[in-house]
Amino acid sequence: MPQYESNFTRVNGLAPLFGMDSKSRVQDCYGVYFVHDDDDYYSAGYSLDDHWAYIGQDLSSQTHEFYKLKHGYRAEIPDVELLERVRADGNVSFVEVEQLIEPSGMPGTE
Repeated sequence: MPQYESNFTRVNGLAPLFGMDSKSRVQDCYGVYFVHDDDDYYSAGYSLDDHWAYIGQDLSSQTHEFYKLKHGYRAEIPDVELLERVRADGNVSFVEVEQLIEPSGMPGTE
């Protein structure tokens, strides 16, 4: 299985978690991004099934807030311990808090 390097530094063995201080964060919703090559992470030999085995549960079948992304997935992860297991997977490059996007400068948004 090819191993690609992440551009982000792990702290205490955990992938970085971005966006926790955002005022527009969506509670318990995260984007999980795998270390990948330039084309497609899933063809690199590591699958969502491998990730589910690592974290001990299949998030795609346990939440209605699951979406597969090109280099990862988006899911509701309400359990702090589960989020730490996700971040501990060495194939996770980083995790990002889901955020609401609000248009600025458009009529009615001021």
